[in-house]
Amino acid sequence: IVLADASHPDQWVRWPIRHADLILLVSQRVVAALAWLGLLRLFDLSAPTSAGLPERQAAELRARSAVPRTAATEADQIAAWRTSSRAQVNSAGDLSPLPLFVLGVSEQPRGAETLTTLQAELPGLSTNSAFRVVQGATHESLIARREHARAVVDAVLDVLESARTGQPLANPATAAAPDTVE
Repeated sequence: IVLADASHPDQWVRWPIRHADLILLVSQRVVAALAWLGLLRLFDLSAPTSAGLPERQAAELRARSAVPRTAATEADQIAAWRTSSRAQVNSAGDLSPLPLFVLGVSEQPRGAETLTTLQAELPGLSTNSAFRVVQGATHESLIARREHARAVVDAVLDVLESARTGQPLANPATAAAPDTVE
């Protein structure tokens, strides 16, 4: 399993701003309404995500971002997290001995310290885990920028190799500090 700048099951209850999930949920509902009115075609909300992608993929992402169902689905996911998903994830138990690689990013627009702390806890879900922070990366650049996407590919390859051979991941999560990838 590779978690790339992943959410933590308790992210919203430990977030420094109370009810941040509800604020995000409402904002996604507003974005969905604006999309239904066609207003999102006037603005490129995908710009932070699409920067660095080839033109065709950037255009596809812009088109997907303007579809009303995109924001509505994100709002539905946030609502489900409150009512059922969080409890299910928290009751799932650990992943041992499955290989687990957690990738964090160094550039967070909001809640950086909280997110880094929460992500640093995730390798504890498996006895065969690793945690690395991709320096200079954002959530979006993990897919959009070749040098940051390479870190994701390398993590996937490391997990596959560990699963195939039974050997532990090269960067045990029990190390004193997370590895960083330049």
